[in-house]
Amino acid sequence: MTVTTSPFFGINYGWATGQAGWGDPVNSNFKVLSFLGKGAVDSFVGTLPVSPSEGASVVLTTDNQFYVRLEGVWLFIEPQEGQEVNEIATGKRWQFNGSWVEIASTEALKARVEDLEQFDTDLTDATTTPNGAGKVGYSYRQLVTHLDEVPHLTDYWRTGDGSDWQPAFARIVTAGHLSCLAPKGNYGLGSTVFLPAGFWVYGESRNVTFFPLATATSLTSGFLFMINTNDGINWITPFPNMNTGGFSTCQFDNRNSVPALRGIKCFGSGKFEQLSFSGYRQSISRPTGFYCDSFQLRDIICQNPQDNTEYQIDIQGLGDGFTAHDIHCPYTVATTSSVLAMRVRGVNGGTVSEGIGGDYLIELSNDVNIVGGHFERAQHIYDSSNVKVTSQFNPDTRLPILTKGTFASASNESRFLVDLDNTTFRNIEGLMEWTGFHVSQGDSVELSVNNCAQVWSAQGDFQRVQRAGIRICREDQATAIPSFNNYSYLTSKQSVVEIPNIVNLDHGTRCADTSFVGISSIRVEPVGTRNVGTDQWKIATGTYYYQAQILFDAGRAIGRNPTNAETSATAVLGSMIINNVGFGTNPRSAIIRLYRGTSSGSYDSFVDIHTLGTTWLHDNGLSVNGVAWQSRTPAAINTINSAGSYLKLLGSLIEVTATASFGNAGSFTQGDLVKRTDATIDANSMLLIGHYRLTTGSGGVEGTDWSNMRVSRVSPAV
Repeated sequence: MTVTTSPFFGINYGWATGQAGWGDPVNSNFKVLSFLGKGAVDSFVGTLPVSPSEGASVVLTTDNQFYVRLEGVWLFIEPQEGQEVNEIATGKRWQFNGSWVEIASTEALKARVEDLEQFDTDLTDATTTPNGAGKVGYSYRQLVTHLDEVPHLTDYWRTGDGSDWQPAFARIVTAGHLSCLAPKGNYGLGSTVFLPAGFWVYGESRNVTFFPLATATSLTSGFLFMINTNDGINWITPFPNMNTGGFSTCQFDNRNSVPALRGIKCFGSGKFEQLSFSGYRQSISRPTGFYCDSFQLRDIICQNPQDNTEYQIDIQGLGDGFTAHDIHCPYTVATTSSVLAMRVRGVNGGTVSEGIGGDYLIELSNDVNIVGGHFERAQHIYDSSNVKVTSQFNPDTRLPILTKGTFASASNESRFLVDLDNTTFRNIEGLMEWTGFHVSQGDSVELSVNNCAQVWSAQGDFQRVQRAGIRICREDQATAIPSFNNYSYLTSKQSVVEIPNIVNLDHGTRCADTSFVGISSIRVEPVGTRNVGTDQWKIATGTYYYQAQILFDAGRAIGRNPTNAETSATAVLGSMIINNVGFGTNPRSAIIRLYRGTSSGSYDSFVDIHTLGTTWLHDNGLSVNGVAWQSRTPAAINTINSAGSYLKLLGSLIEVTATASFGNAGSFTQGDLVKRTDATIDANSMLLIGHYRLTTGSGGVEGTDWSNMRVSRVSPAV
């Protein structure tokens, strides 16, 4: 009978009864069968062991063959399609389908069943429990990755890969998949992972961490991942406006301190959510020059930047639709520096919402909204862009908002609008106390200001929040804009600072038509009260005397003197002196001028607080509620004009409703008007209706500085 060879493992058979057949063919059969009967290999290896023991068995990952050590030599056996084998070293089970693929363990299958059960539970609770909808979204994503047979990253790892997971990503891409799920664990990368357009990486949880291996010295441009490119310079799929790919629920660290490390570079649109980066020079980047729409960022934290020389999130390239929500870039205490958080360039329509901390640069962009943010010690630059801001800033050592027109020129006549709407600048006593300007106006930028304020409070104590007007300067960050700042208690509520750096005032306010109370009480707050710092009192200790006036036009000295006497208090190191100002029935939007001196009745310093309801004035020695003290020649409080019940501002002029003309106090402008509310009739039946200002400057001489305005009560002869 003819001996034949089986298509399975090359085993010979077909000997006739009584035919010998012994020898190498039969011996070879038994060798193969003895291995197959075991159903396992010791391990998967990249190279054959140098000193193997008799009976050793491995899978060589370079050719996927079985190698069995028998009688001092290696016997290789070609695996068959669908064959399964256990790996003793790892406890994993593998199946051969052209290459070896890990078979999900019983535990993994159980976990997938649990995902289904969790989704069912969350769906039931979606409308009845807090954050129910969010829970459904997360469990649904977990379930879909299993139902759609999203490959697990661990299924594509080979023993020969060692600690480098880059080859596993490459195998997934080669297999034609456009997504993968990374189970909980740490994944080191020895070189850049290149992913095609549309590829999504899902982390099983925030316990999924990617990091560069210490040997990763040749990352392309320093990036761990690149999407839709194979060289970091050009894109593969042009204009991928939607679904270029993204990452979800992962961490990125730099445990091996690889220099110039960057995270993800995406050539196209992308969606990145629930990610954490630590120790990176840059986290997420979209390069310039590659037009695409739609880029989404959500729930991302970037901290401990490697050298803080590049923006952690750098999104460039013209496109529509940019969303960044809950981007957290905490202040780096160790280096006392704010993180360079985000640069956005060339975006047409976008929103940055609920951000925490970090410096921002918005340039060459249109209709970008900064909403609901909390930016401690941060600085934002809006350059050649139209931006609307509704957020809170906590300035410390830098002007918080700079507006510029770097890309504007006289030839293109570019003009930009920055709209500050319900934007606050919060000082925290003893922690972040800023006395400078809040916004700088670029030479080609128009500012719209609505309901903005400087806020003063203690740490964690919002019950005593004090609101005051903000301060604006020119682009040089040093020159004040008087038409705004001199009436900040009005212009902070609503105004437009036009180009070039001027407010066309059209505001009115009711003056204090009853007496102004002044300082109603004073106290010294000791160390530790409401978290006041131990170095809070910042000048010489001792007894200080205070008095206050209320002003409605500081330059023209229109206001009211106090009815209460001066107060005094003794400052000690670590204390703060707090004056409580009483207004009675008077309006609380005005200028409180607080005087201070070291002897009774003689004051060598003053400060103007443009109050928007302020009653408590916190003096730390150098400033009051975030406004710096100014020096003056020691003397009593200034003489002011106490007349007037209503003030109207019209450009550079005023119109005051009063019962008398003004004296020598203050400085008026030619064209100012006083309208009398107590008109009198003289012997010629002439009705005195007011006074017209003839000169610009001080002085109150009738006929020289002021001219009476009269109208006849007698009809002219016909």
